[in-house]
Amino acid sequence: MLHQIFGQTVYEYQDHEFITHASSWFDGTADLNWTNELRLLRSIGDLDQIDQFCHTVPDCAFVNFITNHASTYFQQRAILIGIWPFAMTPDLCHATHNHPDSILSGTYYVDTPAGSGDIHFHNQSQTHAITPRPGMLLIWPSDMVHSVPKCDFVGTRRAISFDIALAKR
Repeated sequence: MLHQIFGQTVYEYQDHEFITHASSWFDGTADLNWTNELRLLRSIGDLDQIDQFCHTVPDCAFVNFITNHASTYFQQRAILIGIWPFAMTPDLCHATHNHPDSILSGTYYVDTPAGSGDIHFHNQSQTHAITPRPGMLLIWPSDMVHSVPKCDFVGTRRAISFDIALAKR
């Protein structure tokens, strides 16, 4: 599904295949050391080296799931350049921001308790909200300003966010 928001396209795909695996990012059973190595490679800036590295990581299938969707939609080879889990409790918000050092950004939602908040995309005085669901993958242009307001809910909203670069043809 495509959302047209403020003249830009946000890509949405629903897939529950990775929810169980993605949950391991939050319970301490996943080996996430590779995400630190990815940060180091990103600082060097060699996209081919980053792409090769991402094909060797323990979460290779999940990385491919993300990059394949980005590549299909944006018609260019996508390379994951950053990824991180985020657990949001009722006392937190995700302040208004964008991701200036990448081309695409996105989130894969693992748990979304009722009332845990929409993701808001902002354009000057306008806001467009999308309500996340477990298994939802959203990908958007990184320069889109977005946030998640503080909400009253029970539980923890868990998601894995990422940044993507597009390889030169």
